Parts: sequence; structure tokens; C-alpha cells
Amino acid sequence: HATMFSATLLLTIAVASGVVGDPVPSSTPVVVVTGATGRTGRAVYAGLQATKQFTVRALVHSNASEAAATLHCKACDASEGIYYGDVTNVTTLIEAFSGASAVVSAVGVSGEVPEAIEAAVEWRGVENQVAALANQSTSLPASQLKFVIVSSMGTTQRSPPPFEGGTDLFWKLQGEAFLLSAGLGSAVVIKPCGLVDTPAGIPDS
Repeated sequence: HATMFSATLLLTIAVASGVVGDPVPSSTPVVVVTGATGRTGRAVYAGLQATKQFTVRALVHSNASEAAATLHCKACDASEGIYYGDVTNVTTLIEAFSGASAVVSAVGVSGEVPEAIEAAVEWRGVENQVAALANQSTSLPASQLKFVIVSSMGTTQRSPPPFEGGTDLFWKLQGEAFLLSAGLGSAVVIKPCGLVDTPAGIPDS
């Protein structure tokens, strides 16, 4: 049985690789977690908050009720670092990304959706997030910006069947390729074969 990666392990990889990075003494780095109410996003968001080394913001596509249930916020607004936006619309990312130096993207489509939506989220959504990070971090050059994306194994597979990801994997690959060619200081693509909530390293039974 294949070993599954936990969301906590993803966070560990991201921090250890330097993509999120060490805090600088004179300021607290701002990290935006997109897709923060999803299973992976909420774990990464909580993990980063627990370090107490970053100002962590959550970008969510849902409503305040879901944000409260998954992120345990009270006001569930910008005063608590909770922002609402859509990665397919770059203008909705401006406020959340203002002053940020790093992004951890846990955004992805789920279930059966039209291929046009897969492309808009998995490919163009990455482009929009990178653009928002670059444009809103005016105090930092691109060489100091950092981005982690949670993608998937199998993105280079030809014609994968639907149960393995189908056409969505192709669009994830386009997002990966764009990120790695975008010229940011650090970019990491995490390609898990599966994600569970159990401790890392335990084989799937």
C-alpha cells in the first residue's frame, strides 16, 4: 500500500525547504494560505499559526460560517486575518496579498467540473496568485518572494483516467510549469500521491 502524506508533513517540507522561510528580526513575515478552509489548507494554516513566527492570513472562497467552522475564527474578517476571494479573479486577491512575502496554495477543484473551470483554477489561478504576490509586495524584490503549491503526483501522465485525476492533472501541470518559470526567489511544488489526516509516514491500510 502506498504511503500517504499528511498535511502536517506538507507544512514541514515547506518550512524546511526555506520556501516559507525564517522570520527576520525587524519584522514578521506575512504568509497567505489560499484554499484555507479545505482539508489541507486548514492544516497548513493552523500549523503556521502554531509556530508564532508569521502573520498568517487565510484566503477562503467560502462564507463566514464555513470559515468559523474550519478556522475557528470569531469575527472571520480581516481583523483576524481572514479574507475572501477567488483565485480566478486577481482583483479579489489584492487585499489579502498586500505586504505578503510568501504564499502556500492549497487551492484545487474537487469532484467533476467542466474542464474550463479546471484550467481557470489550477492554471490561471496560479498565475493570478503569483501576480498578486509580485504586485502587492512592493517592498520586496521578486527574488525574495516565496511560493509553495500543493499539486499532485501524475501530472505528467498521458491521458490519466478520471479516478486518478483526469484532465485536471494536465492543468495542474500548467500551473506547476508557470510557477517554476515565474522568477520568484523560492518556488516549491509538492506532489503527493494522497493526503490523509493521520500522522505522517503511516501506510494507508
